[in-house]
Amino acid sequence: MRLLLLEDDATLGSGLRAYLQAHGHAVEWCDRLSTARLLRSEPHWTPARLAEVLAHVGPAAHDEDDR
Repeated sequence: MRLLLLEDDATLGSGLRAYLQAHGHAVEWCDRLSTARLLRSEPHWTPARLAEVLAHVGPAAHDEDDR
């Protein structure tokens, strides 16, 4: 999944990007809304909320696979 991450906190943004990339996602991280709006106009983004993405890659998702 290709994700557009909008986060203005540098520590949180870089951590989220690294985590999501480690789980196989292509991530474009923006720290400004104006940049995200420009990139969002490109047709190849998958709309998703962070909670939905983390539900698929987080520890709880892996625990369900082990059952």
